[in-house]
Amino acid sequence: MKNLFALILALISTVVLAQDKSDKIVTVGYDACECIGEIDLKLDYEGKSKAINSCIESANSSYQLLNKLTTVSQTLKENEATKDSINAIKKEVNITIYTNEDVQEIRDYLLETCGDMESIYFSSNKTTRKSYSKNEKALKQFSLGIEAGEAQDYEKALKHYKKAVAIDKKFAFAWDNLGITYRLLNKNKEAVEAYKKSLKLDAKGKIPLMNIGVAYEKLGEYDNAIKYYNKYKKIYKKDPEAPYGLGRMYFENKQYMQAVDNMMQAYILYIEIESPYKKDAEANLKIMYQALKAEDKLDIFKAAAKKNKIDL
Repeated sequence: MKNLFALILALISTVVLAQDKSDKIVTVGYDACECIGEIDLKLDYEGKSKAINSCIESANSSYQLLNKLTTVSQTLKENEATKDSINAIKKEVNITIYTNEDVQEIRDYLLETCGDMESIYFSSNKTTRKSYSKNEKALKQFSLGIEAGEAQDYEKALKHYKKAVAIDKKFAFAWDNLGITYRLLNKNKEAVEAYKKSLKLDAKGKIPLMNIGVAYEKLGEYDNAIKYYNKYKKIYKKDPEAPYGLGRMYFENKQYMQAVDNMMQAYILYIEIESPYKKDAEANLKIMYQALKAEDKLDIFKAAAKKNKIDL
């Protein structure tokens, strides 16, 4: 029985200290990213967040189970356990799976390495009658633009999207992708014009409304960025990206009450949908807190916290 007890202790300790955490984060992150790439783009922001969290939870659970079972098997072999001792160990060793184990580290790793996660979050498959073109030549150029963009040949993608909108000026998705490509090439004035063309076709277009604010931000035109983020917020009330953008822009404009208020709204919405981007809102709130503290204006931060029912 003494040897059996020692073997059980060995199993428990090796299960707990099985492998370097960094190896786990990479392995789980890789599996989760593959799963994330299969998520339905038609889901809303909240649905995408739930699906992403499900991918992370599944990959994390699978890793833990496989790792712990492998460790138990190896330990049994090394100790040449008898049939009786194996049965006794089964009763003593409890392999527990913790779905939230290292989950923040996994999310952080995915934010840095999984391009699919960002593209899934910020894509929109909501269509109107002007989203797509009925012109085969325009659609062909649009497809070629997507192919070039996926290969990160943005100059080539730009040429194809330009051809698509030249053929069909009412092709909203082509204008969206043209704007995104201009922004990737740091041509933000041109990006703004492309987004405006799309918004003329569909005033509620999510992609242009989200991105035009970013383009104006890059140009340093914070008032214009605020204008479009507010339009975005009015239409997509539950999307945290609107108050997140507003929080940053108001802060740049030194409109501190509006800045903290919106960033707290974003933080709450990120938490509600269990989005990994809550970390970005949290980081911005820390910056705002320190800035207001330095100016002896923490009463602004406290007032915003009270308004948003956040217990400091």
